[in-house]
Amino acid sequence: MKRLILPLLLLTIGSTTCLKAPHSNKYDPQNPDKAILQGYVYEPDAVIIHDAIVRLLYDGEVIQTDTTDHEGSFEFMEIDPGVYKITADAYYYNTMEQYPESLWAGVHDHDFDLYLSTYGFEDDLLNCSSPYAFVNVQGNWNINEDYQEPELHSIPNVFFCNNEDTTVCALSLYRAEASDFWFETKLKIHGLSGPNWAAGIIFRYQDVQNFYCLNISADTITFRIVKNGSETIIRNIPYNFTTDTWFTLGVKTSAIIMKIFVEDDSMPLFQVIDPSFLEGKLGLLVPCQYAGTITSVSFDDVTIRRDLNQ
Repeated sequence: MKRLILPLLLLTIGSTTCLKAPHSNKYDPQNPDKAILQGYVYEPDAVIIHDAIVRLLYDGEVIQTDTTDHEGSFEFMEIDPGVYKITADAYYYNTMEQYPESLWAGVHDHDFDLYLSTYGFEDDLLNCSSPYAFVNVQGNWNINEDYQEPELHSIPNVFFCNNEDTTVCALSLYRAEASDFWFETKLKIHGLSGPNWAAGIIFRYQDVQNFYCLNISADTITFRIVKNGSETIIRNIPYNFTTDTWFTLGVKTSAIIMKIFVEDDSMPLFQVIDPSFLEGKLGLLVPCQYAGTITSVSFDDVTIRRDLNQ
């Protein structure tokens, strides 16, 4: 019997010790050493956003909420260790979500900056010709409503263009210049457009005589460069686009490399290497039309990201 006393004693002591564990593991949600998260909320061109609502969520539940001050800053204190989602909302932008973010015990992150990137046009006034952050250079543009297919674009507002001018390209430019960027938009060609409709995006725009543009038509996607007023087609790819259907068109640039995306933003359709323009403005484009041809197109969810890793 005496030989059994010591093992039993050790078992009892070991069980008691486990029940009173100090929670010193940095991954333990009950670790008393909490995390801190601080940062700023910006627009795509690094303009700070005040009054943005930033939320910290764990397993779908909002744990903390903060509103950015006049300097665009927010902070979350006393965060239990865990893996979180961060969201941010501000006027003129779609909700930004960032996930997962691992915040372990003792982590003090004071430089967690958030860049809102997608314009949904929801806070712009109906019939406005120049929505927030965009300037209508030429053409017939306005904010319209489109409640259809909410699973394909943000509702209700869209940026609508109706171009029936055979001599003037409809053009709306984002306010700031960019060099390396991700730029994409959702667009829908309306069925009342003529058979020779065309629409697209323009980027690294210097002036009306110097820019790159990406145009689509019913059966083609075309990459053009206009240099000193002279237009050159660099790539011309067969591709079927149907009217009254939402699809996504985008370009990712890095120095002299420009990758073109249609629908699938993980796999470029093709890429172009050209050193002519290394920076410039971004915009939405409806090219000049053939006589008697109309292009009616809605743009929505325009995304501009400077951080190519986002």
